[in-house]
Amino acid sequence: GPKLDRRRRLPKRIGSEHLKALFSAAQERRSVYARYQAVCLLSVLYGTGIRGGELERLEIGDWDSENAILKVDGQKTGKPRHIAVGEGVWRCIEAYLPHRHNQLEKSGCIEERALVVNRFGKRVNKQNIYTILKRLAVSAEVPQVTLHQFRHSCASDLLEAGVPLPQVQKYLGHAAIESTVRYLDVADTSRSEAMEKHPLNRFLGSKAAEVTS
Repeated sequence: GPKLDRRRRLPKRIGSEHLKALFSAAQERRSVYARYQAVCLLSVLYGTGIRGGELERLEIGDWDSENAILKVDGQKTGKPRHIAVGEGVWRCIEAYLPHRHNQLEKSGCIEERALVVNRFGKRVNKQNIYTILKRLAVSAEVPQVTLHQFRHSCASDLLEAGVPLPQVQKYLGHAAIESTVRYLDVADTSRSEAMEKHPLNRFLGSKAAEVTS
């Protein structure tokens, strides 16, 4: 059979209702630290579209609170980038940091430089994050979500909100714009608007009127 281009598979994003449910579940976690940690992780994942590995490697010094900018390493693309975050993400990170500091003191790991740490005061890795997302999905009673789905959701929702394609490309750190274009398959609002103008809609509308009259 023909070879399939994996890059042409439609990105699967997380619906808005499921996102709300995940954030609600994060705010209901058992311990105070777990709540702030989970909300911080969700906001950074969805609010920046950051890759899982990039999130794992974030250092405390990569967060510029004064300018609300995250510095992301360029390990995959070879080009570091600076992500300007929105107020919502800024507030979630800033709310988490005092609890991070307390957790580091409690665990005796005050020298840890990772931005996000686990309950033992060590850097969270991708497996830790997957586990947190799995538990949140179960609590929220939504389908299991992946790290990359947050990236898909961020890209698709930005495009749907009218953010220009080149800006989304820079935000996500795509080396080629073709990687960003594929999100238009699920976020191109102009396509649905165009189909609403199709003559068939008027034709079917008139037929429906004849039937009901």
